[in-house]
Amino acid sequence: MFKYKQHYNVVHMSGDALEDSDEFYTVEEVAKKLKISCQTVRTLIRDGDLLACRFSGNIVRIRKDDYEAYVNISRGATRGTVS
Repeated sequence: MFKYKQHYNVVHMSGDALEDSDEFYTVEEVAKKLKISCQTVRTLIRDGDLLACRFSGNIVRIRKDDYEAYVNISRGATRGTVS
């Protein structure tokens, strides 16, 4: 499936590891969707709460599937809390 190495919760991707069905979001797009700052998205990635892919250099992208998994998990966590 993917050729990668794990490092600080960021998957390092090479071009031949991509699948045609993969859709990616930028850090900025995820921040806008979640209504949080870009730094908070980077913190989620660093802490392992949100999986991201690093391409050449400092290009970081979040797979759509990983974003949706994060949203589903975080929604489930907030349903169980008592106000």
